Formats: sequence, C-alpha cells, structure tokens
Amino acid sequence: HQKLKKDFFERHEFDYIKEDVVELVDESLDGVKRVKVIVESLKEFSHADAKHWAESSLVDGIESTLKIVSSQFEANVSLHKDYEKGLTPLFCMGMQLNQVFMNLLVNAAHAVGENGSIFIKVFSDGEFQKVSVRDTGIGIDANNLSKIFDPFFTTKPVGRGTGLGLSLSYNIIKNHNGKIDVKSSVGEGTEFIVSIPINHAKD
Repeated sequence: HQKLKKDFFERHEFDYIKEDVVELVDESLDGVKRVKVIVESLKEFSHADAKHWAESSLVDGIESTLKIVSSQFEANVSLHKDYEKGLTPLFCMGMQLNQVFMNLLVNAAHAVGENGSIFIKVFSDGEFQKVSVRDTGIGIDANNLSKIFDPFFTTKPVGRGTGLGLSLSYNIIKNHNGKIDVKSSVGEGTEFIVSIPINHAKD
C-alpha cells in the first residue's frame, strides 16, 4: 500500500506540485488585488457625476486616469508629476475631462515609445486651472499641427489610431468654455496644455 502511494505521488509529481501550489496561490492573490485596483480605478474614472456638471478635482481625475493607462507606458518611460497644492475643485464634467486626459496620456505614451519621459503639471494661471502633458517623444511636424484637431486626422500607423481622440477632446474642452493648446518640435517632443475656467457659470 505504501509503495503504491509512493509510486502515485512520484508519477503525479506531488512534491513539485506541493511546492509550486504556494507560488501559484500567491500569484493568484496578487492578480486578484490588481483586478480590484483596476475595478476601483474604473469606478473612479466614471464616477457618479459622469453625466452631470459637478465639483471635481483635476488632480484626482488625472490620478484615476493614470491608473487606467499605466499599462500603456513602457518599462523605460519615466513619469514626472507636478501638482500645485491647494487647487480648488472645478465645476465641470469630470468623466469627460478624464477622457481628455486619457487621450493625451496615451498619445504621449505612443510618442515616446520605449524610452523617454512624460511630464504632467497641474497649476493655476489667472482665471484658469491648467493641465500640461508634455513628452520627449517624436514630435509633430509643423505641417500637421493645424490639422491634429480635425476629425479622422491621424499620423499614427493604420490600426493604432482613429483620428477622433483629439477632435473629441477639443470639443469637450470647448464645451467647458476652455481651450487646448499644443506646442511641438520634431524629434524633441510635444506639449498639450488644457485650460479650464475656474469660475464656470453654473447655468
């Protein structure tokens, strides 16, 4: 009986499975934790005020967006954040602004590729709160700068961009009585600056 038991365990690699199962359980628990973070981030990204104008923090919106798009950043890409302290929440449509931030961050990730830096800055400037997303990527040719907000215009390879992201972002910012500006140099990088009025008329 003992010999049969021993042969059974050896045949089914019981010792190996016994050692490996601990690692598998740990990996599974780690995976569940990551799923929990993603689900919570998605809930924050599309929170209850998504369809309504309400008080919302630009910094909180960027942070929840970063949790969603972080997988777009290659391992060697460095992310730098500079948030002005004491910024008040703005009267805005939080989810729509998060969609703008997502588009700008994904574009920046694609622009820098495997190496480079992305800089995010949130600050107040007169009657506006501003969000700057700057990358050290490939840049945009001067001939294309006037077209980037046009629907369906894209410089990305086929299958990687629809050409709608910046057009939709432009309209969202316009709906907030704000503006979106871009500065770029080929081979040096691109900066998008989103400006949202601090005192948006609530009607």
